[in-house]
Amino acid sequence: MKMPKRKMSALSTILQMGNHNTVDEKEVMIGKRIGKGSFAEVFEGKWQGMRVAIKRGLKVDKEHEKVFLNEIHIHSKLRHPNVVQFIGACKTTEGLVMVVEFMEKVCVV
Repeated sequence: MKMPKRKMSALSTILQMGNHNTVDEKEVMIGKRIGKGSFAEVFEGKWQGMRVAIKRGLKVDKEHEKVFLNEIHIHSKLRHPNVVQFIGACKTTEGLVMVVEFMEKVCVV
């Protein structure tokens, strides 16, 4: 008997393409907004008790969602002392979010 194929979300597909982390939406605590761009806003927050920056894509259209998914994919592969560390990503009721390390006085938008 064939098992039906389960349709995967775009985020799940992107995260399975590489060594990515998904974070549990329930563990992401969004605090005050610290920045906003044309397609995303950045919040200070907590994840597993750690102070983090949370970038949330604004619901503009499907094309901008694809761009944000690509950003998650690329950022998850970067490892450099001058780039904030990628922690993970998830889909929330408010949209896609990317969780990265928090750094004082640094622009991540």
